[in-house]
Amino acid sequence: IWGLYFIARLLQPRDDAAVINNATGGYPIGMPSGRRFWLGLGVALGLGMSVRVGGAILILYLFLFLLLLALDRWRIGGRQAAVSLHPILLRAMLAAVGGWALMLVFWPRALGNPIKAPAAALETLSRFTAYDSPTLLRGKLISSNQVPWDYLPTYFAVQLPELTSACFVAACAVLCGQTWLRLRRRTPIPWLWWLLVVAVLVPPAYAIIRHSTLYNGLRHFLFIIPPLSVVVGAGLAVFTRGVARRKAEWAIPLVVLTGLFAVDQLHALWRLHPHQHVFFNRASGGLVPAVQRYETEYYGSVYQELHAQLLEHVWKERQGSYLNTTFRVSGCGSKLFFSRNLPLNFQYQPMRHAARADFYATYARDRCLNQFRNHPVLTRIERDGATLAVARDLKRKLERRARGRERERP
Repeated sequence: IWGLYFIARLLQPRDDAAVINNATGGYPIGMPSGRRFWLGLGVALGLGMSVRVGGAILILYLFLFLLLLALDRWRIGGRQAAVSLHPILLRAMLAAVGGWALMLVFWPRALGNPIKAPAAALETLSRFTAYDSPTLLRGKLISSNQVPWDYLPTYFAVQLPELTSACFVAACAVLCGQTWLRLRRRTPIPWLWWLLVVAVLVPPAYAIIRHSTLYNGLRHFLFIIPPLSVVVGAGLAVFTRGVARRKAEWAIPLVVLTGLFAVDQLHALWRLHPHQHVFFNRASGGLVPAVQRYETEYYGSVYQELHAQLLEHVWKERQGSYLNTTFRVSGCGSKLFFSRNLPLNFQYQPMRHAARADFYATYARDRCLNQFRNHPVLTRIERDGATLAVARDLKRKLERRARGRERERP
């Protein structure tokens, strides 16, 4: 995000700057040129690539849009206008080299081969087949190495708020129209907004084209949500301002509707807390059908709440023997989910030996809720009417009447 910020600063016209003469096409001057700016850009590039080698896409954005800006200046003001970007390009190259050097500081393996090692890591990241996990899409478990092309588009459609999706599509359409008009009128193209649109669309498009390994829904693409939100917010603001200019009273219901939608989203965050990542919009049917059709609680955050309730139940039932008894607990997911949330007298039992455990505490992922349904429920975690996790007593069986009621529950 910081990398996008600095690149956007390079593309942002300055309203308060002097205007370059006609030879440069009427572009405002005043692009950032101070050392602090270029140092910040280099640090942002370096730290971005240090976290994930895919952060190198920021360098691609930087030089792609500087090239487009130069071509746009050439189109309007001729060769002299394009050449005027030469100092900016040199500083950008120095920032990119500095960022690459900073990445090497945090990546010992790349020190041996500063070019080939990051390139090999990027290729591995794009085609990461060493890990294969079943992932849920429209009610079917599929291999994470062989997801269909619409895996990501589907998750964006069902998990983004409806207004966000609609406004993004509308903003992209308006931007295309404005670009076409500016091309015909020989006026500058708004490259800043194209930068944000490209930053939203290119990463998932690249993953789709390369048939990358995908799982856990949107988890690996949360970094595109901030630029997407900026495009949506700016587009909505421009639209509201345009409506107000034509007829001020028309903007009032638009602002009210937007405010109500924002309040509704805040209410959803409050209802789902602290598991807001399981949000599904109303157009998809909400969370209840999503538990059976899509990836929901993949972080394992629900275990903290589930295990706390399980401990309270066991304490109340077995106060006399609680401290000198070792309880065995099994469930889906990582052993870490259990070891960090349970005391030492609760031992984790792997799923292959789950039948020997005293309790079965699990989240909804991988259809784990469907196992051991003939055992009574001690506690469950629910949000918006959907069961996210459940704890069962494996030492007791359900009575027949209770079993019938249990099967009716999700």
